[in-house]
Amino acid sequence: MDELIRRYSELAPDYDRIVTEKAGYTAHARVPQQVLKLLGPLEGASILDLACGTGLSSDVFFEAGCEVTGIDIAPGMIEVAKLRPFKKLLCQSIEDTLDVPDASFDAVVAIGVLEFIRAPRQLLEQISRKLRSGGICGLTVPRRLPLHTRLDIFSYSTDEFMSFVDLGCFEVVEVAEFFGYERQQERVEYKAFYLRGS
Repeated sequence: MDELIRRYSELAPDYDRIVTEKAGYTAHARVPQQVLKLLGPLEGASILDLACGTGLSSDVFFEAGCEVTGIDIAPGMIEVAKLRPFKKLLCQSIEDTLDVPDASFDAVVAIGVLEFIRAPRQLLEQISRKLRSGGICGLTVPRRLPLHTRLDIFSYSTDEFMSFVDLGCFEVVEVAEFFGYERQQERVEYKAFYLRGS
């Protein structure tokens, strides 16, 4: 984990350019757009961006006038994220107890991070506590590839992912498939899950 934090911190100053221009990253915009659509008209929505990185995935929310709290484990990413209009930024692991109040967010996003999470069920339990009733969670899971085993990262089939979801806490609103990265040699297929809190 320390190596991962170091690499992402070093990458932070160039992260946005690398993932959007070189890799053709799309998930950072697709998921927030759909979350806003599912939320419906809601002025000044309160958003929690888990593993927010530089804040790229929150740009759609900022443009819509939302108040965004970002959490990321890499100090370098948090430093770059400070250039964006976050309401609050926290440097911590999202697998630890989230240092934000319960029932205080209209939406939570976790984009491009589930592949690093060792206890997804516990993370989803935390998300359900942080959401207001009827709030939306949008998150991505990359398609299972042999590469994931070599990199010690995770991927889940729809059935595997759904086994982590407490249907007493969430209603599955939508599952969508798209290429999260479009310009790499092997395009990376993502599944996005949209859940509504009870």
